[in-house]
Amino acid sequence: GLVDSVAGPNTNGGTSTFMGTPGDTDLGALVQLQTYDACVLEFDCIPYGDTLLFNFAFGSEEYQEFVNSGFNDVFAIWITGAGFPVPTNVATIPGGTPVSINNVNGTTNSSYFVDNENPPGQQCTLDGFTQNLTAFAVVTPGATYHFKVAVADVSDGIFDSAVMLEAFS
Repeated sequence: GLVDSVAGPNTNGGTSTFMGTPGDTDLGALVQLQTYDACVLEFDCIPYGDTLLFNFAFGSEEYQEFVNSGFNDVFAIWITGAGFPVPTNVATIPGGTPVSINNVNGTTNSSYFVDNENPPGQQCTLDGFTQNLTAFAVVTPGATYHFKVAVADVSDGIFDSAVMLEAFS
């Protein structure tokens, strides 16, 4: 979708922009479904300290109408490097569960969910989003790490989803 569409307040109008762009096979593997309109950011990092963390929130227009359906929009942050020989998703809820519509919502893992429709009030148009969560990794100072940050629509390219990364986290 379009980043400008996320600005609030929530109007219950259904923010949706089909971009017609490809999905992401790694995200598709997490939910076992086809993805569309993926937004992917990849970068390398050489940490000075022994931990890396990203504070984030995942939100979507798929909430609550499409919970427990095939429209299971998804988000992940994979890390590879010393201690992570294969890509490892570090953006999960406690217990290692991937962040997606069907995994975090008003009934499943609800302690991590914010309903932005009832009552609306947060300054974003998305119908729901996760509480602030933290992607965390113990790393080796001075080693090079590769990150892949990705979010995508699942099973269709409509009803946008987004991830917000906290600055300087």
